Amino acid sequence: MKMKDLLLYEMANIQKQYTGLDHDIWVFGNTEEKHNLPRIKILVNGRRIPVSVESEPRILIKNKPIIKMDKIKKFINVNEKLLLKLWEDNDQVYFIKNLKKI
Repeated sequence: MKMKDLLLYEMANIQKQYTGLDHDIWVFGNTEEKHNLPRIKILVNGRRIPVSVESEPRILIKNKPIIKMDKIKKFINVNEKLLLKLWEDNDQVYFIKNLKKI
């Protein structure tokens, strides 16, 4: 199994009906300490788009797709403490149990 495949096991896919978003999301902890900035990924047209977890969330890639950020920002702001906890300890069960739908 490749490292990329192993990393996918460390991510949780949350379908849009559980978040209130228009897109499915991927959430994960910083298990490899690869990134300094906490993030989630939004599934848009088959691409996982990284979005920062902070008070003013932003897309973290250069070729930014056109997506509405209003709901994404609200979701991150409502769940910010929970997302940051997940980033630190990767407790996906706790995250899923405490997730707030917008």
